[in-house]
Amino acid sequence: PTEENELDKIVLEIDTEKLYPVSIEMINRNKSSNKIQVSSYKEGMNHPKNIFVFDKKLYPQTEIIDLR
Repeated sequence: PTEENELDKIVLEIDTEKLYPVSIEMINRNKSSNKIQVSSYKEGMNHPKNIFVFDKKLYPQTEIIDLR
């Protein structure tokens, strides 16, 4: 959404047996939507910690809000 109030709801579909995400759908107030289908889900992956770090140098104009 381009405006703060455009997003109406987010629908998260979960496989109730495995407790895995199946899909995530974002629905806007104008009824347009975007849906992400999860085609695979892997547990126990060992990724380096820096894979989840945002590199501020690549995007110097970006405002970063850290809610930790």
